[in-house]
Amino acid sequence: MTSSPELPSRLSGTEHAGRGLSVFDDNCNSGDAAQHTFDAKTEKGLAEPLAHLEDKRRTAAIMRRLDIRILPVAALLYFFSFVDRTAIGNSKVAGMDKDLGLTEGQYELALSCFFITYAMLEVPSNLCLRRFGARKWLPLTALPWGLLMILTGTVQDYRGLIVCRTLLGVFEAGIAPGLALMLSLVYPQSAIQLRIALFFAAASLGGAFGGLLAYGLSKIQTVGFDGWRWIFTIEGILTMLSAIPAYCFLCNGLEDAKGISDDDRAYMKERIIHDGSQGGVIEVKFKVQYIWDAFKDFKVYILACIFGLTAVPAVTFALTLPVLLNTSFGYDHIKSQLMTVPVYLLAVVGVILFACLSDRHQARILYYIIAMTIALIGCLISFKSDDPKVRYAGSFLAVPGVFAAAPCHIALGSQNLAHKTKRGTGLAILMTFSAIVPTTSSALFPTNEAPRYPTGHKVCISCGVLGIAFAIAYGYALKWENDKKRQMRESGEAERLTREELIDLGDKSPYFVYRF
Repeated sequence: MTSSPELPSRLSGTEHAGRGLSVFDDNCNSGDAAQHTFDAKTEKGLAEPLAHLEDKRRTAAIMRRLDIRILPVAALLYFFSFVDRTAIGNSKVAGMDKDLGLTEGQYELALSCFFITYAMLEVPSNLCLRRFGARKWLPLTALPWGLLMILTGTVQDYRGLIVCRTLLGVFEAGIAPGLALMLSLVYPQSAIQLRIALFFAAASLGGAFGGLLAYGLSKIQTVGFDGWRWIFTIEGILTMLSAIPAYCFLCNGLEDAKGISDDDRAYMKERIIHDGSQGGVIEVKFKVQYIWDAFKDFKVYILACIFGLTAVPAVTFALTLPVLLNTSFGYDHIKSQLMTVPVYLLAVVGVILFACLSDRHQARILYYIIAMTIALIGCLISFKSDDPKVRYAGSFLAVPGVFAAAPCHIALGSQNLAHKTKRGTGLAILMTFSAIVPTTSSALFPTNEAPRYPTGHKVCISCGVLGIAFAIAYGYALKWENDKKRQMRESGEAERLTREELIDLGDKSPYFVYRF
């Protein structure tokens, strides 16, 4: 392990590192990083790494207590977010399009209009969360989106469906970036991808049990209220009920997290600072500059492109898998929905497995490339074969692959964006791209191309290849930035920066090392 990049002694001051910044070893894993902090007590102005930070058992015990309170609720919210946005696919299979007299183009527009408002409001929503806190903001958004699901079950025509889907995108916009930001403020960076993956795995469970739920609800037949209407209504009621545990157990940060003592709270704050979950820099106060820093950072847009390209196959399969099974096998809508369940259950395993490996080896890009390669193989199998059973087998690679790749982007963004405000804005930008790009995904699998759907498979394969190419470019961009920072330290240019300038620079600081 090489020595840490040292801060000049003249920059030492009276403020503790918890209010300033910490510096990481250039080549070590973030979980075991050797770090130095501003501290006036040391002769050189640098504090030695805190011995208690090596107490991995204590860290693990505290994280377990946080996990059992925060993660189930975060997963529950994201589960209903995914189930609700994709319920329209199961509802179509259950006869919604026939009851409302939808044309193929009208159905595709109903799918796409959700993602338009969803994409437009992700950044503003995360800024609202920055102002009001996750504990209030996230449950507050769950109530109206649950109500909109109920109203969707009562629509009588195409126009009503469009209005409900558009407004649903408004209120669901803040869930994914908000949960990601909240987790980054509570957990050390070396453990962040597993936590993100656990709530992302809820999307896979949503794909599995959304089909099961749709199977049961679609069998309910009452006068004037068909089974597809019950899908929207019951899921909307359950979503509104999920706001209650969200308010009780979510937190704004470690300062109000439940289930840990004040000593544990203070310990974890130090652990997070030294581990890099705060990006090496603690945001002393809100500055509009930090918002613009995210918008001006070219690396954010590279990562956003990766996320967007990954989202195309992920969203496409989520919205169309029941329909693909229906047209490929000729099964009725109930059996088609049931056949999606094992695919998504395998995706849950894949998401968690890849997150554990990525956290252990601190190699986000490597495991993204592996996951996307698996997904590409699955897409190729589905595309090239004329046998419906082989095409179905391909989905067991394609769906788990793209779902396992998704948390890598969030972890990379969280790890390499300093300041709470810049990180929140940057994460929202990533997810905005992931919502914008798939707005046309519903048009990739038109019914007249059944059962092979060449257009859809070609686009998904192309997006996967481009995603891998962008990931490699992102890794080289971070390496280039790290080399520039090393040159600044070695030339002495970094020593001319004041403490305030270093804090404002955030992840641009010559003492901050990007990890990938």
